[in-house]
Amino acid sequence: MWDATRNELGRNDLHATDTGQRPGGCLTSALLGLAAGVCSAVAAAEDARDEAYIEEIIVTAEKREESALKVPLTLTAFSEQMIEELGMTNALDLEQMVPGLQLGSAPLQQRSDGQGITIRGIGTQSARELHSDLAVAVYVDGVYTVDTFGLAPNLFDVERVEVARGPQGTLNGRNSIAGAIHFHSKRPAFDWDADVLAELTDQTSQRLNVAFGGPMNDNVAFRINAGTHTGDGTQENVGPGDDLGAPDLTTLSGQIRFRNDIVDLNLRRLNVQDDGTEEQLVAFGERDRNNPDLAGQWYLYDREIPSITDCANPIRIIGFRPVPIDGTFHCDDLRNAIDTNSGASQTSETDRYILNADWQVSGGLTLRYTYGQSDTRTAAGQDGDGTSRVGSADDPSVPADLSGADIETWRASGASFGDQRTDHIFTNDESSHELQLISNLDGPFNFVAGVYTYENETYFEQGGLDFASPIRFVSADDAAVAASPIFGFYEVTSCASYLDDFFLPTFGDPETRTAFGLGVECPVGSDHTKQSAFFSATTSETTAYFVNAEYRLNDQWSVAGGLRSTEDEKRRIHLVPPDLEAQSGNVPRATSRADCSSATSSAPACRWPSRC
Repeated sequence: MWDATRNELGRNDLHATDTGQRPGGCLTSALLGLAAGVCSAVAAAEDARDEAYIEEIIVTAEKREESALKVPLTLTAFSEQMIEELGMTNALDLEQMVPGLQLGSAPLQQRSDGQGITIRGIGTQSARELHSDLAVAVYVDGVYTVDTFGLAPNLFDVERVEVARGPQGTLNGRNSIAGAIHFHSKRPAFDWDADVLAELTDQTSQRLNVAFGGPMNDNVAFRINAGTHTGDGTQENVGPGDDLGAPDLTTLSGQIRFRNDIVDLNLRRLNVQDDGTEEQLVAFGERDRNNPDLAGQWYLYDREIPSITDCANPIRIIGFRPVPIDGTFHCDDLRNAIDTNSGASQTSETDRYILNADWQVSGGLTLRYTYGQSDTRTAAGQDGDGTSRVGSADDPSVPADLSGADIETWRASGASFGDQRTDHIFTNDESSHELQLISNLDGPFNFVAGVYTYENETYFEQGGLDFASPIRFVSADDAAVAASPIFGFYEVTSCASYLDDFFLPTFGDPETRTAFGLGVECPVGSDHTKQSAFFSATTSETTAYFVNAEYRLNDQWSVAGGLRSTEDEKRRIHLVPPDLEAQSGNVPRATSRADCSSATSSAPACRWPSRC
């Protein structure tokens, strides 16, 4: 891999690769005897400079600039230099460096588990569909967000990353019981500089990021950051589908800063788009392919699972859960490979505005205002059944790879086959205001006091299209089909008949028209599709007051404590974002409780006019 990383104008230091000669050192020559004394002195100075030392990282975990070694928090921090030297180009790299941190997996199947971040084993299950508060809060330049897309692309032009473990409710606007992750971008400086990251890997992926800025006058400076990340798929697909994990990311960020002796204002706009593909979860165990009740689409399937072809004695997976009847979970040779007939798609974009304003009230007091607004849209899809099987042309419910007696065996077994595609949609519009009074007194006592407001509107959908489904919606004019039962010819005349005659009696309550704790309705335009989906939407409003105080007894001991008051109001709504209307004609669609009265003039129109 060739990596020319972040060459900055204005720096006068040169880090050379060790070739036996140190920069500034002595060369062996005919003048060895004459230069011996000088070389010995230089070598001693070089050895002293190369002695191990602990780098001091200045953090703002308690809203004041102080050494990470003195902060009374369980904290892991990375400076810009550490990010460069460690080669960190992705937020997932933090997982390898921070004790107790797990970022989970970005692939589609994991997204229903919240944003996937846990600290010390504490996370938020099913955060997105249930819209619950996150156990691990994420902040970008001081602004809380529930998004996971486009936070700090490539970790480029980032001044510092801080990961604090433990409750953070009295130091930050948003409460979080497990911890918080803070991304701090580089602000415009009043000296000209440029920063470049160029990367070309043997996986044929390319990164190119450029950031530059400088002063416009004595009080105003600017900074621009732009970049791309493209490449081939990092996850091999041995089936007919395309390789996955192909990035197609573009980033554009602009900042302008005003600063004098009293006020420091910084406005930033960040736009990130990705039209690439995500990696898919790989199988870590073998399936029981001989049991039609448990194998599902794996029954009588003869293709190897590519991720475990080199594993000795892999675990056998029964149904949806691994049961350690035999085999081992551990595999030293697990491959990042899949075998699917479907490719993947992704369209994600976030637009983020951040305003940071500091006013030096006095020598030891700072009044800080932070405003954030972001709009995020994510729509992605990939193979949902994990195989390259497809249905036969004559009968889509029977795999096309079967022939002869195997077809009769399949039909007699009552096995269920699915050729599925899984889709995920998530949108989030959020804004927040935070006002803090921060002390930085010379004495042993310091405090942080703040008020915080937050609003957001989110929409979540998890669904899938089963190309092998025996259910078909047909015209009501076909009398023969209209008279047949649902599982006679496997055809129904409408979504309503499907729900009333099969879905609700089987999985829910026809009287209350609910299933799995959610209401169920047929959306407009769904009578000729085969897709099913669950979705929900909510609005949230939060107001919080908090204070944190610390008294330092001596250099080794300090006492800290805080108080917080939070008022949260959440409402489930029946809204579907208009730009997703074309993707959401699914059957059946399980929805949240209707609350049409909560629709505002700025919100999309209600999909169910009869209820509104």
